[in-house]
Amino acid sequence: METLSLRCSNCGAPLQADASARQLSCGHCGVRLRVVGQGGEWFTEVLEELRADQRALRSQVDAIRIQREIAQLDRQWESVARRRGWGSRRGGAPMSPVRVRKGLQLAIALIVALGVVAFWLIGRRAGAHGVDEQARWGVLSAVVLVAIAIAFTLRATGSYQKAYELCQQRRRHLLQLLERVRGD
Repeated sequence: METLSLRCSNCGAPLQADASARQLSCGHCGVRLRVVGQGGEWFTEVLEELRADQRALRSQVDAIRIQREIAQLDRQWESVARRRGWGSRRGGAPMSPVRVRKGLQLAIALIVALGVVAFWLIGRRAGAHGVDEQARWGVLSAVVLVAIAIAFTLRATGSYQKAYELCQQRRRHLLQLLERVRGD
């Protein structure tokens, strides 16, 4: 059986180890060592340092994986938003679903108000100017159709907002994971 003469990589004390040994403890400082053979030369490495290096590498790999997942999530969102026509305003700024929703609600209110006023005015002038009842109902029908179209658009903005919030929630979760991984 071959015996190796080694030195502790932590304290430098001389060590004797069996050639088949892969790990040993230093009798002087008590540190756990790994026996490494490279190119006919034998030496020791402190296992705790190797574990720390391994943990650091694992953290770096996890951080890269999470960053890639965030980038993929962003690309998926952009693709879905573009495909569904939920893109951006002029200048590339992202569309705010809350603003769009409020704007559409205001548009419905204005159109309905204008339609009611027009319906009332046409009714008032019907007798004096010979405007028939069909014109009144035509205006009312147009107002109702526009209101329905805007209501469907409102529904679509609601689904945009829900999808956007889910995407942002996932993104926040990934960013928290990334902070935790980097903090280790």
